[in-house]
Amino acid sequence: MRSLLKNIWSKFGLRWYDQIEPESEARFLKWKELLPTMAETSINRKYFSGIVSQIGLHVFADAPKDTMCAVAYFRSQQNDEIQAQLFFFIGKCRVPPMRHMSIPRLELQAAVMAVRLKSQIVKEHEIKIYSCTFWSDSTTVIQLINSTQRKQQVFVANRVAEILDTTDASQWKHVSGANNPADIGTRQINIEELWQSEWFTGPAWLRESEENWPKEIPLVLASDDDVHPSVFVNEATESELTVEWNRFSSFNRLVNSVAYILRFIWRVRPTSLLLSVEERENAKRTIFNLVQPRDFP
Repeated sequence: MRSLLKNIWSKFGLRWYDQIEPESEARFLKWKELLPTMAETSINRKYFSGIVSQIGLHVFADAPKDTMCAVAYFRSQQNDEIQAQLFFFIGKCRVPPMRHMSIPRLELQAAVMAVRLKSQIVKEHEIKIYSCTFWSDSTTVIQLINSTQRKQQVFVANRVAEILDTTDASQWKHVSGANNPADIGTRQINIEELWQSEWFTGPAWLRESEENWPKEIPLVLASDDDVHPSVFVNEATESELTVEWNRFSSFNRLVNSVAYILRFIWRVRPTSLLLSVEERENAKRTIFNLVQPRDFP
C-alpha cells in the first residue's frame, strides 16, 4: 500500500483530492479485497519445542528499487538433532524516500534496518541470544562494512558507523538473492503467496549445519557505494573479465576497481591497501585490451 501511494505521488504528482489513474485504483481495490484474509492470519509464537540452548539470531536484509526489507529468525540446534529449529520472529518493509537513491545506497539502508531490528529484538525480548548473524545479497554492502579504513562519502560513512556501532564486520555474510528470504518481502505478493514462500519458515539451508551455508566471497575493498567493481571473475584469467562500464562514474574509479580485481586474479599479497602506480598502469592496459576488440574490431 505504501508503495502504491508513493508511486501515485511521485509518478503522477496528484494531490489528495485528485482522481487517481484506473490502474492504481484497480491495485488498491485488489489490495482491499485481501484485507479479510489478512485479518484471519495468525502466527505461532511458541518458538521452540522442548528445552533449547545457544539460540542464534539471523537477520536478512534486501533492497531492490521499490522496497527495503529486513527479516529476523531464531535458530537453535540440540546435539541430538539432525536439523536445527528455525522460527520466524519479525519482518519489516519500508518504501525508499521520494528522492532518488541508488540501489547500493538502498541496500546499505536496508542493512541499517537490519541492525535496528536486531537492537529492538534484544531490547524487547527476554530470550538470551547466543550469537547474531547478518545476511545481505549486496556485495557492495559487505565491502563497505569491511572498508572502514578508507575514506567514504558522508552518507555511506554515517550508515556504516551506525552498523558497526552494535555489530562487528565478521558478523556480516553474503547470501545470494535466491537464498535471501528478505527478497520475498520486497515483492508485491498476496498473503497466500507469502504463506507458500520461505518468509515464515525461513530458508531451508539455515536448518543445515554451518558447513552447508552459503560460502564466503572474496572481498574487494570499496571506498563508497559508487566504487563498486562490476567485474565478475569466473576463472583466474584476465580474458574472462566482464565489466559493466556504465556502473562507474569516472575512469579513475574504474581503474581502481579493476586493479583490485587483478590483485585477486594474480593472487598478489599486497604490502599496502593502497594501489601502486604499477598496479594502476596494469589495470589501464587491461581495460584498453577489453575495449579495443569490442569498439575497434
